[in-house]
Amino acid sequence: MSVNDKPTFECLLLRMLVSNGLPFTFLENEDMQAVFNFILPGICLPNRKAIGGRVLKKNAKSLKKNITDIAKKDIDGVTVTFDGWTNVKAEHIWGIVLITSHGQPLIWGAYDISGKASRTENVFQYIKNLMVETNKVGINIKAFVSDSAGEYTAARKQLRIEFSNKIFLPCMVHQMNLVFGDIFKENALYKQTSAEAIRIVSYFNKLPYFTGNLRDEQLRIYDKTVSLLSPGDTKWNSYYFCFHSILKTKVALKFLSAKFNKH
Repeated sequence: MSVNDKPTFECLLLRMLVSNGLPFTFLENEDMQAVFNFILPGICLPNRKAIGGRVLKKNAKSLKKNITDIAKKDIDGVTVTFDGWTNVKAEHIWGIVLITSHGQPLIWGAYDISGKASRTENVFQYIKNLMVETNKVGINIKAFVSDSAGEYTAARKQLRIEFSNKIFLPCMVHQMNLVFGDIFKENALYKQTSAEAIRIVSYFNKLPYFTGNLRDEQLRIYDKTVSLLSPGDTKWNSYYFCFHSILKTKVALKFLSAKFNKH
């Protein structure tokens, strides 16, 4: 591949990642790199920082056009999902992803809303602004999915009245986790077991020294490491994965406990 071909190749890589909903870390996956090296030995792929920085900045406009074109072609209408989070700069970000009727995720954008409080009227206006923005480019939105926070719940009720031709739904990931949480609350044994499991995970996540000792035991017993996963109300199956991660390393935990509690 010549020097002149490199920008085009990086642009194609970026489009491939975005159109398939793949994270930029996918480029650092060893199996994926093996495929590219088999096709073109010695190829130098951009890392996630390069693809998410230099390459993304250079191709942002054409990438947005590509996303818009895909969304416009969906005659059945796309579903909009959005959520807020705080980044490493302590900025409150509102992120939007469009999902086509065929299940293809399209990253629409992220907006800094740090200067605005998370109130119902603000959420209502964000969604209305998004409707105007997408309508201008001919994108047909059929449904909106948001989390179950109070301001989003209230905004959904208002939006259903004003836009009766649209569907407004809560995030089922959050709803399912709340259901499982309620089940654990209804049974004393489940509640105690859940609390103890979370306490174990939190303990190791806060103490790198004991985490290192646990990994040593895991390598000795399983010949691999097993991460203890923290649960979260908005993470799909997160409580299951939390409990399962503890069971997977149960023997190592017992050996470690015996090592530091000899009596």
